[in-house]
Amino acid sequence: MTESALPDPFPFTAPLSVCVDVKHPQAYLALAPVRALADELGIDVDWLPFPTQPLKPPPALTSPQAPADDRGTRHRRLRAEYWRSEIARYAEAQGIVIDDPFRQGESTAASLAHLWLRSRAPEAVPGFLERMFADYWRGSLDAGDVEAVADRLVGLDGERDAFLAFARGDGAAALAELRARLVSAGVFSVPSLVVEGEVFVGRAHLPMVRWVLGGRRGPPPI
Repeated sequence: MTESALPDPFPFTAPLSVCVDVKHPQAYLALAPVRALADELGIDVDWLPFPTQPLKPPPALTSPQAPADDRGTRHRRLRAEYWRSEIARYAEAQGIVIDDPFRQGESTAASLAHLWLRSRAPEAVPGFLERMFADYWRGSLDAGDVEAVADRLVGLDGERDAFLAFARGDGAAALAELRARLVSAGVFSVPSLVVEGEVFVGRAHLPMVRWVLGGRRGPPPI
């Protein structure tokens, strides 16, 4: 695609926009801290679905025959094991379960439900995401199963059948268009936190996000 063919960037209008994908453990770890920050500052958050790739498992799990003296393989394995231990540490601190951070799942149905609910009952999105993340990472939800995901919409917007029609009809095109516009705006991973047009990737940037939302008063938290 040429530069001239790129879609218009997504117009962020909320004080804070957050892009997430149910199948990414770092997005799950960001959910509660972002909600706490929003409550603290009394601001609205626009939660946006952004389908991405799951974390890559350690090479030892994908290529058990890899040479033991392959420095690159060892480095990738050590890095992956570090991410595993860090995610487990923060999940325990938050009291949540992330059974296998390298789970190779599919989450298109969850992203479609997220998009659907955002347009119909945005106030219900944070609670819906909390349930979806929890069920997925406990292993009790296939986030690519549109029927299973639709069941979790019951009681939120009351339109299960309408969602299924959307998911099996125009939903894929709508989700692809949203993702393309987010990419045009500078989003490339999750969790992405967007404030005043600036994209911050990862919950580690929450102190900076708080500072920006607070009017940039005082020295920045760097």
